[in-house]
Formats: sequence, structure tokens, C-alpha cells
Amino acid sequence: FVGRSSAPRLDIATYLYNNFDSEQTYHYDVTQDIHTANIGLEQLVRDFGITDVSKHAEFLTHCPLQHTVNYKNHSLSDQLLAQDSDSFLSRYNNFFVEIVCESHYSGHTFFPTEKTFRPMMLMTPFIVHGPKNYLQHIRDMGFQTFDHWWNEGYSEDDPVWQLKLIKENCDEIATWSMDKCQQVYEEMQPTLQHNKQLLEQKWKS
Repeated sequence: FVGRSSAPRLDIATYLYNNFDSEQTYHYDVTQDIHTANIGLEQLVRDFGITDVSKHAEFLTHCPLQHTVNYKNHSLSDQLLAQDSDSFLSRYNNFFVEIVCESHYSGHTFFPTEKTFRPMMLMTPFIVHGPKNYLQHIRDMGFQTFDHWWNEGYSEDDPVWQLKLIKENCDEIATWSMDKCQQVYEEMQPTLQHNKQLLEQKWKS
């Protein structure tokens, strides 16, 4: 669910769009300066070493992929759990894992946002593109992640190299049958419940 384009968001969104049945929003609009000022194509070439961006450019022609979110309250539970007017949150019933692209991913930083906290609150497994060792910092806060079910070694890499391993995880999960997804989701319940409860506690404190 992307509000503003960036290089890693564009790369992952393009990959998902071209290879999987995915639930996406991507708010890039060629008629709006706020979007054209920050696309990510040049950065993919310059910083991420992706020399062929033709698929990314083609993906952008299908945008905006829109689904407006209108949060009316400020509490965490109201923002993340209440049904808003366009039933955005009901879309979480349509997918197994959320691919999160955090806003701040370069340099020595750790700044988790609602992009990470939303799947926690909605008890959805997640894979995160973020700064190096992001998942370890999440675990240091007391949250649990999903290394029992897929390779989270990507988070130990620099953001440039994470994209390849995240895609490999997507490829692997895509081979799972619905029965296996259900089995894994049931196995994850203690982790998912722990994260939701801890997030609620931290928000109240």
C-alpha cells in the first residue's frame, strides 16, 4: 500500500504486479508534481544497479492503483482496526503476507512507522524492506518475526541487496498450497497474537 513512490517500493511493486496475484495500491499519478518529483527510476539505476527499468516504467502506466484510506480518529485501534468508509482494512482478508517498504531505509536509522505496525495489529505476517538489521531492532523491542517460516537474513544486508532476497521469499511463498498457507498461519498464531498484544501495551503506555 504505497502512497509515494521510491526506488525499492517501485521495484517490489513492479515485481509483485508482474508475477503474482497481489493486493496493491500505488498512488503514483503522472499529472501531479508531488508524484513525478519522486519516482525512483533514476535511483534504481544509480544506487540499486538495475539497468533495465522498462518493466518499472510499464508498471507506472497502470498507476495510480488507488484505494483511499480515510482515518477519522487518532488512537491506534481506531486507525488500524475500525472499518473506514471504503473498507480498506477488509482487504487484509485477501492476502497471506504483507510486503512492507518502510519510509526510512538508508544509513544508520531505525524509524518504524504504521507500515510495520498495521500488519502487527491486524495479525498479518510481514516481510520488511528497511534499513540494515531492521528486524533485529524490532525483536529488541520485544516483537517476534517470522524466521521460523522463511529466510529473514535479508534484513542483515544493506537495503540495496535486500530486494533480491525479498523477491526470493515471495517466490518461495508463492509455491505454497492453500493448505500449507493455512497450516503456517495457524502455526504463527502465538507470534501474531504476541505482537498485537505487545503493540497495544506499548501504545497505552
